Amino acid sequence: FEIKTTAGKVRARTICACDGATSRTAKFFGFERNKLGFCLEGAVACCENLTEADRHRAVFNLSCIRDGYAWSFPRGDEFAVGVGSASPMDTGLLEVLNSFINRTPELKGRDIQKVKGGMIPDFTGPKAYYARGGVYLAGDAACLVDPLTGEGIYYAIRSGRLAAQAILGGGEDEYEKALQDEILVDLMAAHRFSRRFRFVPHWLRKVLMCTPYFTRRADDFVRLFTGQISYRDLA
Repeated sequence: FEIKTTAGKVRARTICACDGATSRTAKFFGFERNKLGFCLEGAVACCENLTEADRHRAVFNLSCIRDGYAWSFPRGDEFAVGVGSASPMDTGLLEVLNSFINRTPELKGRDIQKVKGGMIPDFTGPKAYYARGGVYLAGDAACLVDPLTGEGIYYAIRSGRLAAQAILGGGEDEYEKALQDEILVDLMAAHRFSRRFRFVPHWLRKVLMCTPYFTRRADDFVRLFTGQISYRDLA
């Protein structure tokens, strides 16, 4: 391959595409396109009168939008806040985010700053292939994203390492097998959970999450989101 860059031409026998959800590299080489969702994120400054517990609390609101959720988690002297959805039917995300801020005690009355938007790949199943002809897809470009939470940093780093190992060793077949064994099997389990989540109308989630069954399951999801267990463990 010969690639033209702002720093001049680069020649290589292999390309590893890590250029995000709308990967131009994947499109150019004819890989299957990603289905996309959208998110908004920003920051809210901490109130001076917050308790220590309030300053360290993460909040996930799963009932404010149809095919997504809103979040807030502490980051130094501010809270990182955002809202995301996998559905093009979910519009008015800025209004949803402001409503979430005004209904969350730690955030209420504070203005959101540094607002920006971004595309999130929506994993709905494995692609036909992730590597061919010397081109490898990794991370968001490969749609290796948790379909329930939209989290992709872990899978980006993991798939990048697997791609590097395959490029140095067994090649494309090894990469495909490694993705299947170490990433895709867990994402498929996550996809089954996300389908159940999206099937339930968001207004009904407000009721269900107050029932004893779901409150007992809350600790399991905390362990899941913090990487202590996998979706297969949860199942």
